[in-house]
Amino acid sequence: MSQEHYARIELERQRAKERQKRALAKRARALEMSLAHLEQAKQHIERIHAQGLDAFVSLQEIKAQMQNARQLTQNTRLELPPPAQKYGGYDSTFEDHVRLLDDNPFKAQELSHAILSQLNSLEKHAKGLQKAQFRANQASVQEYFYTQREQIQDDLVLEFAKEGLQKLEAQVKAFDGRDFKGFYSQLQTQMGVLLQEAQDKALRHRQELARQEIKKENATKNAQQNCRDLQGNLQKMQAQGLDAFISLESPKQELENLQALIQTDPLKAQQQSLEALYNLEKLQRQALDLQRAQAGANQEKAQQDFYARLQEIKDPAIIAYARGDLALLQERLAAFDGLNADTQHQIQADLEQVLQKAQAQAQANNAQQESQRQMWRQELEHLKNEVAQIATSHEQATLLTQITQTMSALESQDFNALESQVAQINAQADSLIVEENARKEVVISIVKTLRGHEFEVQAPVLKEGAVIIKAARPSGKRVQCRIERGGERILYKFDQYEGLTCKEDIAKFKKELEDVYGFRLEDKKILWENPDRISKGAIDLNNPHKKSL
Repeated sequence: MSQEHYARIELERQRAKERQKRALAKRARALEMSLAHLEQAKQHIERIHAQGLDAFVSLQEIKAQMQNARQLTQNTRLELPPPAQKYGGYDSTFEDHVRLLDDNPFKAQELSHAILSQLNSLEKHAKGLQKAQFRANQASVQEYFYTQREQIQDDLVLEFAKEGLQKLEAQVKAFDGRDFKGFYSQLQTQMGVLLQEAQDKALRHRQELARQEIKKENATKNAQQNCRDLQGNLQKMQAQGLDAFISLESPKQELENLQALIQTDPLKAQQQSLEALYNLEKLQRQALDLQRAQAGANQEKAQQDFYARLQEIKDPAIIAYARGDLALLQERLAAFDGLNADTQHQIQADLEQVLQKAQAQAQANNAQQESQRQMWRQELEHLKNEVAQIATSHEQATLLTQITQTMSALESQDFNALESQVAQINAQADSLIVEENARKEVVISIVKTLRGHEFEVQAPVLKEGAVIIKAARPSGKRVQCRIERGGERILYKFDQYEGLTCKEDIAKFKKELEDVYGFRLEDKKILWENPDRISKGAIDLNNPHKKSL
């Protein structure tokens, strides 16, 4: 055979092998997909079990189908014998043996795919059933809880169970429907325990109320009997005349209070009635002792009442105005023998009249003093304003502080001390005001004098407690004056003069002050004189302790 014939035979063999290869690969892919689907189906079933959905649908049929699919995959053939030559010579063909293969992998693939679809449908259906079951479980739990709560007819039991019921209600509302049996059983147990505890508490509470009621009834009887005894003792003491030595108003008032207290708090009334009986017995013994020593006791009591009333007076002015009448009453008190109680009462009544009279006098005096204090306030306010207008100085600041302090103490300080302080302030203010007025007159006179000598005068300036006046002529000549407090000392300086012309202006200046304005310049002293403008020895007016250079 020719080379071409052999090539054709080889090509035919290769085609047969390729057909076998494709057929086996297709089967392998189908088998691989079947196994993957079966693994997914297995995981899906495990998820259904984990979610508890198998309680709502049956998986037996699907599990049987999965078993069939596994058997199909296990019985799948994946190998074939090499292609066999059927004819020889130029007509040679090759058998690929594909017809010997079964369709198990494709059946397994189809079946596993169907299984997955069924599982998805079953899961969806089971979830719907589960959700409906959860809602039904929630409704059952809530129905049980609210039914049990509504069945509690005893308000007291309900009150004691209120807090626990609120907690259980929160649990019921939070229940998601899962584990119905466990939650329902637990709820029944908790509900039973809660109701039992509430019933026990209610029972103990009612028993305690009953005991308290019995106790109150016994206390009421005892308190009523004590009040009857108390009233009998009071009547007995009045019959014996003991009320002349001690006051029975307080025990009588206490008896009325006890009779009212029995209606609201018999236990407290019982205790207080026993104390009242004991206290009344003590009073009775005291009264009997007083009765046996009537004279001495009455005298002592009269003195105590008398001086106790005086101690109540806090205003010493009242005692001062009543001093003479009090001395007479003290003489009557010392002469009182204690046998006649009316005398004691009369002394006390006369004491009240004396005190009322003295109080009226003290009030009138206080009103007069208050009026005087108001006048002082106005006077000090006026002085404060006047002193404030005076040039600032240490004396002015001290006086303003003193005025302010005195005004603050007008309501609290002793009247006589205030009178002395106001007089002192008036004197100091008058002195300062007079001194300031005198200095103002000096300033006005100096300004007029300088203007009369053709000086242009600047506005006076207050500096370090002294008034500074500066004036100048167009020619450049200058004058500066310093007037101390009160105008008692005047320092003046003539500057920018040629030769001795400054002495001429100084002489005219002093002469006009003396002749026209009536000043008497005494104790005169020339601090410096320098006609040649050499000022090494000159004294600086702004700093007398420092010499100019």
